[in-house]
Amino acid sequence: MPLFPFSLVMLSAVMHAGWNLQVRQRQDPQEFVRMLVLVIAFGIGPALAAELLLLPVLAATWQWILLAGICQGLYCTGLSFGYRHGDFTVVYPLARALPALLLAGFDVWAGHAPSALGWLGLLLVALGCALIPLESPRNISAKTYFNTSTGWTLLIALATVGYTLADTRAAKQLPSLASLLQYHVFVQVLDVFFFALFLKLLREPVKLSFPRGTWFSTLLASAAMFGGYSLVLWVYQFSAQASYVVALRQVSIVLGVAGAAWLFREPAARWRIAMAAMIVAGVLCIKFAG
Repeated sequence: MPLFPFSLVMLSAVMHAGWNLQVRQRQDPQEFVRMLVLVIAFGIGPALAAELLLLPVLAATWQWILLAGICQGLYCTGLSFGYRHGDFTVVYPLARALPALLLAGFDVWAGHAPSALGWLGLLLVALGCALIPLESPRNISAKTYFNTSTGWTLLIALATVGYTLADTRAAKQLPSLASLLQYHVFVQVLDVFFFALFLKLLREPVKLSFPRGTWFSTLLASAAMFGGYSLVLWVYQFSAQASYVVALRQVSIVLGVAGAAWLFREPAARWRIAMAAMIVAGVLCIKFAG
C-alpha cells in the first residue's frame, strides 16, 4: 500500500481508538446517541444542500446506505453492551480479528487475492487479536472467550463486515471526497435511527441528554468518529483490497491496550502489549505487501 493511503489509515486508527476509549469509559449506550446526533446536526444541512444543488448520491447508493445504516446500528448496539459486560481489551480486539479474515475471503472471491506477504500479515493480525484477551499463555480458559460479552462481540464483528462491504462498494461509485462525506452523513442518519430502534427492542431507554461537563468531550468524540471513518472511506476509493485497510486499522488495538491499561487499570499489560506487537508486525507485512 502506498505511503499516502497508509498514513490516512494510521490517522484513522488513532481517532478510532480515542473515541472507543471514551465510549468504554462512559459505559452508557446514550453516549453513542449523543455522538451520532451531533454528527447529524452539523452534517445534514450541507449534505442535503449538496444532494439538491450539486451531486446527488442517494439514487446511486441508496441500497448501500440502507445496508450500512442497519449494520452500523447493530455495531453501535454491540459496542455499547459489549463494553458494559466485558473488558475493553477483550471485546475490542476479538471484534476486530474476525472481520479482517472474512474480508480477505471476500477479496479472494472478488478477484483481489492478497499476496503471500499480505496473507502473512492478515494472519498475524488475526492471531494477535485472538490471543490479546488472555492474561498469560498459561491460563487459557473457555470463559475468556465465552461469557456475557461473547454474543455482543460476534455482533460487532459481523456488523463490521456488513458495513465494510456496503461502504467499499459505495466508495467505488462516488467520484470525490465531498460525495463520500455526503454519503457518510446519510448513513449516520440511518445509524442513529436503527440504533435507537434496537435500544427500544432491548428495553433500553433512549434519552438525548448531555450530563454536565460532557459537551466538549462528546463533540470531540463525534468528530473523531465521523472524521476517522471518512478517511477510511476515502482510502476505499483507491485501494483494491478492503481486507488490507481493515487490518491496518487494527493498529488502534495497540493504542487501545495502552490506553485501557493506563485509564482503566485492566490486567496483563505486558502480555497484551506483546500481542499488540504481533499485530504491529502484521500491519508492517501488509504495508510492504504492495
